[in-house]
Amino acid sequence: MIKAQIVRGADGVCRVFCQRARRKWWFELGKHRETDAAFEDALGADNPEKLIQWKPKIDDHTKLF
Repeated sequence: MIKAQIVRGADGVCRVFCQRARRKWWFELGKHRETDAAFEDALGADNPEKLIQWKPKIDDHTKLF
């Protein structure tokens, strides 16, 4: 199971962060080889919607409140 979220930075650019199963760290997609491989494997599976759990809200760090 992969958890994924979209984060909008202060520069206005959106990035995807992923967390592998039973891990506590989130890594930006493209910055951590093992997490990237797990995400790509989940996308290539027969039912990616069951293997990738997307966080429903986009975290927007441009807003103060």
